[in-house]
Amino acid sequence: MFDRQFFGDTFPERVREFAAQQSVRSVKVNVVTRDGQPHNIQAIHSGEDGVRLVTVDGAMVFLPYHEISRVEVSAPEGEKGPLGFQVPASP
Repeated sequence: MFDRQFFGDTFPERVREFAAQQSVRSVKVNVVTRDGQPHNIQAIHSGEDGVRLVTVDGAMVFLPYHEISRVEVSAPEGEKGPLGFQVPASP
């Protein structure tokens, strides 16, 4: 299910739709691995074999697509400023 096309095309569009529905400019995004580890991310970059995550605490995490269990998107509580995942601009 998760692949380069999902994170390059589908995911940014769904995040834009969700942010518009919630009337927010940033959202909270957790990428959860198969072992249940959540990664609260600020940015995601998709590659041929996996993703490069930039977490809100400044870490960089590389994950192969098959290790991703789910992606959770939620509206932040209160003003989070630059710590939230920035909604991708429309193409």
